[in-house]
Amino acid sequence: MLRTFLHLFTRPEVVIGGYIEGVRKRYLNPISYLGIALTLSGIALFFLRKYALDKFDFSVLTAAGMDAAVTQKITLASLDFNSFVYILYIPILAIAGWLVFNKRKYHFPEYLVVGTYALAHFSIFTFPITMTLLVAMPESYLNISYPMILIMAFYATYVVNSINGGFAFGKSLLFLFCFAIGFLGIGILLNILFLVTGVLDIQDLIPNLAH
Repeated sequence: MLRTFLHLFTRPEVVIGGYIEGVRKRYLNPISYLGIALTLSGIALFFLRKYALDKFDFSVLTAAGMDAAVTQKITLASLDFNSFVYILYIPILAIAGWLVFNKRKYHFPEYLVVGTYALAHFSIFTFPITMTLLVAMPESYLNISYPMILIMAFYATYVVNSINGGFAFGKSLLFLFCFAIGFLGIGILLNILFLVTGVLDIQDLIPNLAH
């Protein structure tokens, strides 16, 4: 576990490339690593619901042009789909890496391995930050949660550059653009899901569209 954790910072191409090429005993496999990440995410979600949610400052999203009541409704509903949304990031990272970076000619399922390791590692190394925010500064959690998604995108960019043998500035920008499209797609998918299940109605989205 410790070797996997450290080397996904310093040598992600060895951890991930080794697993894809058949080295299975030196590092934790991606499913086990994802299992740890999901466990930690579940702990954070439990603490968020139980102790921190009533202290959230939804006005920060109102300042960004969103209706506070609708934003709170979406945030609360999103917690019910937290694991589903979390897992959706894996194919988004995989598709972006497969389309933009493929110097090693990996197939799409192999990029799913890349996405799984990258997402799980991001979740594990940010867990202490998340818990610190929820315990000490829950009112600032929403302010910092969106920049954390940006950090995830940058870390994933570092990983796909590493497994393809070096930094490529142009491809990195394109990768981030593809990730942003996928991120927006998840948002649209969630809003459709909330409309279908009755969590939101069409009037809730009209003020946002008017903006």
